[in-house]
Amino acid sequence: IKIWHNSIGAENYTPPGYVDEFRISKGHARYSGASITVPTSAFTKDEHTHLLIHGDGDNNSTVILDDGVRTAGSVAVTLTDNAHISTDQAKFGSTSVELDGTNDAVDPEHTNLNLGADDFTIEFFYYPTDLSTVHGRYFFDTGSGFSSRLNGYFNSSSQFVIRSGNTELLKASHGMSTGQWYHLA
Repeated sequence: IKIWHNSIGAENYTPPGYVDEFRISKGHARYSGASITVPTSAFTKDEHTHLLIHGDGDNNSTVILDDGVRTAGSVAVTLTDNAHISTDQAKFGSTSVELDGTNDAVDPEHTNLNLGADDFTIEFFYYPTDLSTVHGRYFFDTGSGFSSRLNGYFNSSSQFVIRSGNTELLKASHGMSTGQWYHLA
C-alpha cells in the first residue's frame, strides 16, 4: 500500500496538508450505520490494527514508526520527497506528517499489507492546506495494476471517491475547507 501516493505514474497527485493518525484495520469494520462518533484521541492499537502511523517524531524527520500489532514491534515508515514530520500542525500530540502536494509519499517498509476480502477500515485525520487543485489527489493506493487496486482520492467535482479497480464504491461531496482537521474513514 502507498499512502499519499499515486502509483500509476503521476506521483505529483498528492493532497497538500497534514496527516495524523493513519490506521488500517483488517477483519473489522470500525464504523457502520448512518452516523459515527469521530475519535477524540489518538488511535490505539488492538487485535484488528494492521497499520498505525501516529505522525509522531522529531520535527523535520523523514522516518516515523508503524505501531500496528501485526508486527513483533514497530516497523519504520519512510517519508519521501518533501514529506516530513512537522510541529506546524497536529491533531493529537505535538506533530503530524506534512505533505506539500508534490511527489510526496508515505512508504511502509513491508509488503504484507494486503487487505484481503474481509471487512476492513482505512481512516485518518487530514488538515488540508490547499483545495484549489485537488482533482486526482490520492490519499491511498493499494498497488499496481488497475483491476486489483483500491484507492481513495478527490475528483474534479470536489468529491471524495473510493474506487476498487474501475468500480466506484463511494462518492460524496467532501465539503472541506482549508485550515481545519477532518476525519476520513
